[in-house]
Amino acid sequence: MKKNSFIIFLCVIMIIATCFVITGCGKTDNPSSGIETPVAPDPPDPPPVDPTPSEPVDPPVPAIPTEKVAKLLSDMGTNYTYSFSSGNRDINYYFDGDKVQIKNNKKRISDYHYVDGDKAYDLIYNKETSMWGRYDATGFDVNCLIMDSLRNAKWTAYDEIQNCFVGIFEEKEMTFYLDDEGGTLVGDNYYGCISRIGKTSVTLPESEKIYNADPTIEPTDPTDPAESSAFYTIDTNGNYVFDIATIQKVFMGKTQNGNTLIDQVYKNCTIFNDRIVENVVFVNPTAERFQIGVLMHFDPEIHENVDTTTCLSVINDQNDTWKNFVSDPNNNTVSKLKEFLLTTSKQSSKKPDSKLNQVKVEYTTIDADYETEHKAEFEKLTESVMETVSEYGCKDTGVSEYRDKIEEYKNAKILFGIKTPAGKESAGLAMGYVSEWHQYYVLEVEGKIEFADFAIFSSSSNNVENEKVNVLDKNRRWFLIDRVDRTELATGNELLYKSDTKSQENSRQQNKSYHINKRNILKKI
Repeated sequence: MKKNSFIIFLCVIMIIATCFVITGCGKTDNPSSGIETPVAPDPPDPPPVDPTPSEPVDPPVPAIPTEKVAKLLSDMGTNYTYSFSSGNRDINYYFDGDKVQIKNNKKRISDYHYVDGDKAYDLIYNKETSMWGRYDATGFDVNCLIMDSLRNAKWTAYDEIQNCFVGIFEEKEMTFYLDDEGGTLVGDNYYGCISRIGKTSVTLPESEKIYNADPTIEPTDPTDPAESSAFYTIDTNGNYVFDIATIQKVFMGKTQNGNTLIDQVYKNCTIFNDRIVENVVFVNPTAERFQIGVLMHFDPEIHENVDTTTCLSVINDQNDTWKNFVSDPNNNTVSKLKEFLLTTSKQSSKKPDSKLNQVKVEYTTIDADYETEHKAEFEKLTESVMETVSEYGCKDTGVSEYRDKIEEYKNAKILFGIKTPAGKESAGLAMGYVSEWHQYYVLEVEGKIEFADFAIFSSSSNNVENEKVNVLDKNRRWFLIDRVDRTELATGNELLYKSDTKSQENSRQQNKSYHINKRNILKKI
């Protein structure tokens, strides 16, 4: 019995064990065998494929509706008002057909420009006679004051919200705003408003209030040797040789109004007609171009409270008028030269190329007070700078090496000189605080004539009374000559400064007007 019970117990145990084995074989998370079944890895991502290159596409450029400007110009025609403002100048131009009224807001009386047939005239009010002097203005298109800017501008952008254009005219940016009245042009230090299109009226002064004021040279006899003489010759090599003394006498000849012919030449120009020419520094003509150095100052009868300090300008003809004139041998007479000078400047609306423009002058060697006030100082300054350049040269800083020595200046002959005022002090050049000024000379060097521009820097940091002391004392540690710009001049310029042939006047004591009649400012923008 016990034996049978034991057998039954063993069977039960075996049955239970068998159940456990079967249950364990069904698990896959943690197989009891300890053998890991290998799993195939996922395939790697395919390598990136470069996109097919394509040509870059510029973003669309919005169209600039230049037709709006064209329509305004068409509407303006020759009847509109243009109000110009720049600095302390405010001038209104009233255009009405072939008549223009010019009203400077600082003056009570207007000037005028009008066309009569194939001739054009300026009417300039003379407060001393209470009449208008009439001047020939043929060849000058007064509409260029605003029309040229709008017609010839290269428009580069348009703002639809503000209804404005941005453009370039004569290498300068400007903005033009259109409005219901016309428009407003904003440029470099100026703005101008167009208004009253088709509603502007101009009435010229009564004829009895107008007199002929155009300056002329006294009538000359065509057989007079002085008038028929040539002002240039041509040498055996075909080079033009100009008679500088003759040209200078033409320049300094007086018109019937008492001003010099060279002054009237610039009075006829659009750009320089608000200045008085005092003297000619040099005349430098060639077959290709004409260059002139002049001393001039602003006309106080045109500008109120203007600085009338004498200034130096070196001006070049840039539109081939001189080249075309001298190439015709029939023009090689003094009388033809006078005619050319007085008429061509009226026909030119281009701004002359100016290498040096309105450089203020402290004094010159032809000043009325030069001998008593400035000669001793200027001779010492000249001796110092000439010695420095000829024996040492120019330099960049107070401690740098010298360069560009001009040995021939040891024996240079000074024909004419100018000293400019010193500029404001600034730190630099290894000399502490320095000031710059220029000294200009007409020199005779080894038989040749030249115009020289000395750029001088001098310190005030070495306990001197003023910047000139270092140069006067030849203290080269504390002053330097940065450069000397040299321009060869035509032979004959020396005659402008010899006592028996010079025609300059000591005019710096007479900073006043020669003129009874003045040209107003018709300045092209």
